[in-house]
Amino acid sequence: MRGVAASQQASAALRQRSTVTARPTRARTNSSSVKSLRARVPAEPKGPVNTCYEALKLAKYRYEVTTGLYMMEPWEKTIFNSILIVSVCFSLYTAYVYLPSYLQNLGVKIAEYSAL
Repeated sequence: MRGVAASQQASAALRQRSTVTARPTRARTNSSSVKSLRARVPAEPKGPVNTCYEALKLAKYRYEVTTGLYMMEPWEKTIFNSILIVSVCFSLYTAYVYLPSYLQNLGVKIAEYSAL
């Protein structure tokens, strides 16, 4: 009997504590956190040169993160980017030289097949 009475008293005390802490509290704002948020907002708009610079930095960051270059050494990045640039240049040259004649032949064939 004694254990039952003690457990009932403990549960009553817990219920009383939970009702005390369950009261709604007002949200408090820390003045230093508000000041730090205000400090992050620029006071004046940035110029177009600075905006372009920030956009290029962001594009470079996204490129390095997407391709995994951010974890390479600078010389490895140089080799990878050189191979990529050479490949793109070769592809553009090939498209410039051969694509017009290919499209012309394709147009002739389409005209011939549609005439049938």
